Amino acid sequence: DPVFQAAADTNISMAVQLAPQAMNEFLAYQWSEASIDGKVDLAHPAIRSALNSHLDLALKYLAELETVHSISLADRPNYRFEGESVREDFIAHIEELYDDVQNLNQSWRAHMASYDEIGIWGVYHDNPPIEAVVDLPDHRYQIQRAYQSDWQNFHRSLAFQHIADLAQVVRKRVPEIPLQTVLSDTVFDIGDAQQGVDRTALGRAMDINACSATNTIQDKFYAMTYPNAVAYYTLARSMEPGKPILNMHNQILLEDELPAETQYAYVHSAMWEGAIAGLSGTTLPAGSPVLDAPYALEAFATAGMEINRLT
Repeated sequence: DPVFQAAADTNISMAVQLAPQAMNEFLAYQWSEASIDGKVDLAHPAIRSALNSHLDLALKYLAELETVHSISLADRPNYRFEGESVREDFIAHIEELYDDVQNLNQSWRAHMASYDEIGIWGVYHDNPPIEAVVDLPDHRYQIQRAYQSDWQNFHRSLAFQHIADLAQVVRKRVPEIPLQTVLSDTVFDIGDAQQGVDRTALGRAMDINACSATNTIQDKFYAMTYPNAVAYYTLARSMEPGKPILNMHNQILLEDELPAETQYAYVHSAMWEGAIAGLSGTTLPAGSPVLDAPYALEAFATAGMEINRLT
């Protein structure tokens, strides 16, 4: 591969994204019975077998390279586990939490006669109009905080187990290469927990705290808009203080009308703000506006060299 060869020739280490999500369209086409709305069912045996074959082939190649410093198992994952088997597993989980249906009803403010009436992913997960909720009073429990807490915790455990299984496969093949999962910076957004990502568990399981964080342009002179990149780095450091933090998609947004001197000051400040907040390393994504702005790119490179020299 010319990319890896160029990295070896210039002594540059690389973080490799396995990107299993890139196979979604192919897998959905090959096994239409294992897809819902164009998204594949990760629990389907054929899908798991195909993903494992992809991993095995990629890892055989990566194991022979000396330029790989880490492997990313997923890029900004957003999971949705559904179907009857998931519902049945959720019911079994709830039966362990609540030994009596009446206790469950009291907690969820529900009116169920048995555990079998429990549903998942109802219309209430898509911000329905209030009349839809009123028309289905027997299922209003799905908008209650107690139900959402139980369901989201269970759903996140499914996603975490999926990534943990990937990590086990990768570590068996290349045990010496550190692992990461690139997480989005939406942790402060309402509804982030519905994405099926247990940030705390993943922070413990991964060797590197990787993220995709954005510096927005609205407060350009301060290099950040609360609570974006710097707040995210601070949170990641508080959860796993001993692990490096990498921003694998440093989205530094620019405006065309910004003077060159302002672009330089903004990007330079953003880089130093991140370092002070605990950021260990960063990369610009393909298509970043910084790559097309000479002053901004110079600021990015200069700040990077300064931070490497002084820390």
